[in-house]
Amino acid sequence: MNLMKLPAKNLRLPTFLAILLLFLTVYPYLHQKFTNQIAIIEVFFSFLLISGASLLVNNKKYLFIMIVLAATVLIGIVINGHIHDKNFLIFIMIIEFVFFAIIFFSLLGFIYAQQIVSLDKIYAAVTGYLILGILFAVLYTIVSIISPSSFQYTVSVGTAIQKIFPHPAFFTEALYFSFVTLSTLGYGDWIPISGPIKMIATLEAIIGQLYIAILIARLVGIQILQSLKNS
Repeated sequence: MNLMKLPAKNLRLPTFLAILLLFLTVYPYLHQKFTNQIAIIEVFFSFLLISGASLLVNNKKYLFIMIVLAATVLIGIVINGHIHDKNFLIFIMIIEFVFFAIIFFSLLGFIYAQQIVSLDKIYAAVTGYLILGILFAVLYTIVSIISPSSFQYTVSVGTAIQKIFPHPAFFTEALYFSFVTLSTLGYGDWIPISGPIKMIATLEAIIGQLYIAILIARLVGIQILQSLKNS
């Protein structure tokens, strides 16, 4: 089902992709530079949420849902910065997961609804892959809040410590671990040691490979059909 309904020559998708790439590049630096200044950090995150919600601007029902979810996340992050409640943080992370899940499946619907290989389809494919990494980073964060000793972190050759989470910059580190796992790169500096985290990491690696394989097969198949029609 195509929830996005993007018109031709629309800039919302490439704009969201650009903001997403900027977020993944700059957000870890902001967390390191402004650890105790939540407002500065989350203003940048709000741009990502707003641009993500704008993808569904032509679907009024889902646009309203996305606005409510984005507002809940942003307000919740600010509130939790003062109350520091674990259960409330888990609730906010679940809302955040739902928000990005809707974007991910909307992108998939857009990709498979299009019968031509267009630039927007390529934008959607790349964006979907990056959103997938964020979704799993949120899952790692949720599990680590519930079970703080879920990871072992190698600090140097032959030396490892068991990191106790959550801490202020954990989500940025979860993003790092997520994309390393999604791409099956595996530096080995983060080691999942709890059962749930191990299974989530395994699932992410499998989904990451299937996403690329199936997507390439889809794009190649459409391109072949286009060539046959044109000839």
